[in-house]
Amino acid sequence: MLINLSNHPSKDWAPAQRERAEQLWRRVVDLPFPIISPEQTTDEVVAMAVEYLQRCFALFDTSADEPRAVHLMGEMTFTYNLVEMLKSNDITVVASTTERIVTIENDVKRSIFKFVTFREY
Repeated sequence: MLINLSNHPSKDWAPAQRERAEQLWRRVVDLPFPIISPEQTTDEVVAMAVEYLQRCFALFDTSADEPRAVHLMGEMTFTYNLVEMLKSNDITVVASTTERIVTIENDVKRSIFKFVTFREY
């Protein structure tokens, strides 16, 4: 099972990303990324990371699917802390990598992100 902890629900992923995730982890379960205020203290962000660590464990406990991993993309201090917590509990944590394709037409910049692969933290 892959827990998708990001601001991008797996239903909106490109087919290549979804297919690769299912090849590697069979099933994807979405856990929406929390809203983190820029005014929150480091201690508050760490406490939120602990809460999400428990949420990940609870999701893993509902399934016998192996292997297990968390796709984690979002606010950097939360991500850093949760990556450290997950890894210290022997949970694989991955980020998705993309190729950024930029076009400029009539002074309008358009960026398209094309999925490439998952990379382990």
